[in-house]
Amino acid sequence: MTPENHNIDLIAGQRLMVGFEGTELNNELKTLIRDMKIGGIILFAINIQSAAQVKALCKSAQEYAKSCGNPPLIIAVDQEGGEVARLKKPDFTEFLGNPHITDAENAEIFGTIVANELKSVHINMNFAPVMDFIPEPKEMGSNFKSIMQNRAFPGTPENVAKLG
Repeated sequence: MTPENHNIDLIAGQRLMVGFEGTELNNELKTLIRDMKIGGIILFAINIQSAAQVKALCKSAQEYAKSCGNPPLIIAVDQEGGEVARLKKPDFTEFLGNPHITDAENAEIFGTIVANELKSVHINMNFAPVMDFIPEPKEMGSNFKSIMQNRAFPGTPENVAKLG
C-alpha cells in the first residue's frame, strides 16, 4: 500500500464507528481495525460480561489499533441508566435513569459516577444523556405517548438542558 492510499483509507475509516460480535479482540475486530482503519467501536450487551473483561477488550483493541499505526479508538457505549444500561451490577452502579433525575445535584452525581466507571474500563464515549424534550400529554392530546418517555429528563426544555 502506498502512503497516499494509506492516508485515504485512514481518513475514510476514521469516520466509522462499528459494532462487532464477541467479547475480546478477535479476528473480526482486528480486520475492522487493521483493514478498515475504523475510528471507533460501540459496545453492546453481546460484548459485555464483566468489568475486567470490558477493560481487557478495550485495552487490547487500543493496543492493536496503535500497532497498526492508527489513532486511538473512540470506544463508546450506551450507559444512560434505567432501560438503557449496557454495564450492569455488580461491577457498575445501577441508576433509575433520566426521568428520575430531577435536579442538577443528582445529574452531577450520576454523570460523575458513570464517567469514572467508564474511564476505569477504558471506555471514552457515552451516548448519554438523552436530551429529548417530551411535551406534556395535555399539549399533544390524550393519546400521546413518546417512545423516549422512559429515557428523557422531566420538565421543560430549559430543565432538560440544565440537567443534561
